[in-house]
Amino acid sequence: MAALFSIGVDVGGTNTDAVVLQGDRVVSWSKQVTTPDVTTGVARAVRAVLAQVKDKNLQGTITRVNIGTTHFVNALVQRRDLVPVSVVRLCGTASRALPPFCDFPQDLKKSTGLCDVQKLGGEEQGASLWPKHFGTAALPPPPASPAGHLPTLQETEPQIHPETGEWVLSPWDVECLAVGAGILGCGGGGSPELGRQQALRALEQGRKIRVIAPERLDMTPALTGTVATVAFMGAPTIQLEKLCSGTETRDALRCVQDLYAAGYNNGQLSNKDGLEVKRGDGVTYLDDYRPAQTDTQTDADQGVRVVAVMSAEIGGLNSMEPLVVGAALDLPVVDADGMGRAFPELQMFGPFICGVDPCPAALSDDKGQRAAVLQVDSAKHLENHFRTVCVNMGCSAGVAFAPLTAAQVRSSCIQYSLSRAWRLGHAVLHAYKNGISPIQAVLQQENGRLLATGKPLDVL
Repeated sequence: MAALFSIGVDVGGTNTDAVVLQGDRVVSWSKQVTTPDVTTGVARAVRAVLAQVKDKNLQGTITRVNIGTTHFVNALVQRRDLVPVSVVRLCGTASRALPPFCDFPQDLKKSTGLCDVQKLGGEEQGASLWPKHFGTAALPPPPASPAGHLPTLQETEPQIHPETGEWVLSPWDVECLAVGAGILGCGGGGSPELGRQQALRALEQGRKIRVIAPERLDMTPALTGTVATVAFMGAPTIQLEKLCSGTETRDALRCVQDLYAAGYNNGQLSNKDGLEVKRGDGVTYLDDYRPAQTDTQTDADQGVRVVAVMSAEIGGLNSMEPLVVGAALDLPVVDADGMGRAFPELQMFGPFICGVDPCPAALSDDKGQRAAVLQVDSAKHLENHFRTVCVNMGCSAGVAFAPLTAAQVRSSCIQYSLSRAWRLGHAVLHAYKNGISPIQAVLQQENGRLLATGKPLDVL
């Protein structure tokens, strides 16, 4: 059996040492002068120890080479012998609030000529919606050139239909909602960017995105029925690399409607033909619900006529999803949500806190699998079950719960949260347009107070 050798190299400030090891036995070693370019000295030391092995007529295979050096760290610390560096991203960052390399020392950026180019999502070509410099004791200065931070769209005021009272969204409204939802995410919920692009695309295709006030529910025949809550579940950053199909939340809602069409009532299905209903960990569920046939009108006959959609959380990614679903299904979006910000787990949804039954509920992935839950011991059990299923679906899936009544929307949900997001976003974008601090604009809009400025380095 051929011997197995390994080479170890240690690059010091004066000398570069190399050894050849067979197990823990030193077979050969050499000490060479460290050269300014480091590589030449390493090559000399390695050639010297290999020559000794050859002279000793040793036969074998070199399995690894380990090189230890502080020169890389020293070069960064001393800012010497650095070459220009460019970073190209094929997907954006999770947030538009912090530009790339914002925490890099300015002299290091200058030494390396560091630049950042991004294509697809998040930030584009290094542009950010937020200032690039943060003070330590006062408000950040206004951007020198605000035009580069603004969407290339005409600023418009909200258009309210005089007869229906519907707020018909414009592209500017979508931009304002996306910025405001990012703020209301409070650091969670992911970026609204993908939903923003989908909503703008829907408007380009001639679809309408309509928003209604909660009090208009049940006021007319067209708005008499239930409100469906749709959202994405999983890790928001997954969608930076694994794009959604665009139908996950609609498929989850369709699954809930199909369950009612199959006779769902109080945790039971009247038609279980061909279905394997399982029970475990406080949940009664179906791994993949596929009814034999569905009638798109049957859900109305079963008393689950969906007349509007609503956001589960106004912060981050899920704030925009109801706009996309509403445009696709030609349903209005209720100016409300279930949390007033982003939330990490399903049991924190406002209606569930108030005792509303979440079932039937459904989770659907980009491949069309539809996991259904018929009954749960608690909303926390639903969270635990769906979280496991979501991981198996690739850490991202659309979710829908039992539709809410108009009374439940008005009593257990946060009212007018879309309007609030719009006002926040409008204040920020308007501030950039006028060359003033967007943070000051937010403080004035919300009657807030600035406590500190800076960038989090770690979360304990």
